[in-house]
Amino acid sequence: MTNELLRDRLHWLARAAEAYALAEALHDREAKQAMFAIALMYEHIAARAEAVLAMSAGHGADDHVRNSTNPRALGLCSAQEETRP
Repeated sequence: MTNELLRDRLHWLARAAEAYALAEALHDREAKQAMFAIALMYEHIAARAEAVLAMSAGHGADDHVRNSTNPRALGLCSAQEETRP
């Protein structure tokens, strides 16, 4: 994995959206929970990537991370996923 990929917030948000979609399609409870956990970790990586970019650009990380790493807020999730708690 390259450093560029680790800094690509949209890449990780797309992976999170895919994991959420897969989790919604799963019927096995444990598999569904595991896939949701994976999606959350992808969101965490996306937030970290954005924080690293913000710090390298000389901005406060919180300014860039706040509310911008949520795939639902960015429209990366389907309407069905938006109804999930």
